[in-house]
Amino acid sequence: MRLLILIIAVTLSLNGCTNDKPKVNSSDSNQATGEPLILNGAWVLKDYTKEIEKTKSPLKSSEKLKGLVSFYIDTIFQNDSFKVDGSWNNHEGISFTIYFRKAQKRNHLKTNLQDFEVPSNYFELGLDVIEKETVLTLFHYDESNQLLDSKQFSKILDKQKDSDPTFGLQYFVNQKIISGNYIMTDDKGVKSNVTFNDDGTVTGFPNFKNYYISTDFLGGPIPTFDEIILDINLPTMKSYVLKEDANSLNLFTTIGNEENNNIRPDKLKYHLVRQ
Repeated sequence: MRLLILIIAVTLSLNGCTNDKPKVNSSDSNQATGEPLILNGAWVLKDYTKEIEKTKSPLKSSEKLKGLVSFYIDTIFQNDSFKVDGSWNNHEGISFTIYFRKAQKRNHLKTNLQDFEVPSNYFELGLDVIEKETVLTLFHYDESNQLLDSKQFSKILDKQKDSDPTFGLQYFVNQKIISGNYIMTDDKGVKSNVTFNDDGTVTGFPNFKNYYISTDFLGGPIPTFDEIILDINLPTMKSYVLKEDANSLNLFTTIGNEENNNIRPDKLKYHLVRQ
């Protein structure tokens, strides 16, 4: 079994995706060491990241969030399988197992990820280098081993602060939509130097320490605008309509009733000019 693990460690290292044979050392009989396994990290659905780059709007991009959309792998790979936490439709948490077992192709790994509509179908995970980018591809097969569809995932981070499977997705959205330095003017004319960081923290914004750009639009009223929430899940929490205009951001208060599904932008609260 340990020999199998060592072989897989070699195969799944970055150099293992080329024709060159990588050098991998084993410091003891229990663990393969050498180059870090390229599987580890935060992975996000590539169709979604492309859409975010194009639209700069989580609402407009939300139609891409179907099925498995993000997951995080952080393991030493000492066994012949490992558990992965993922996000389904960017709304529900899901856990599945990846196995170091013979699959359809040499660079595929078996999984026990479920097809909730057709239980006899199954999924495998493949590792490739496409145009110099390392990509994980989720292959969807029917019971006769015919490929039904596939979706690619890009690595957003090698390591993250916790095991939240949606962190990489939020990190990417933050980077593409809001991260950076701004001069902010509030509705009273008071100016501040504000910095939105990739990890969801904010500095210089009076009374607020973190932010969250809404990416989950399921389980509630049908949204009509992009939203930013400041100090989410804290007593100081406030939410605003988020509108991007050229090199600036505008945060609006809302008016209307959520029960009647008629919430809409109201007054401009903060105007931020990117520096």
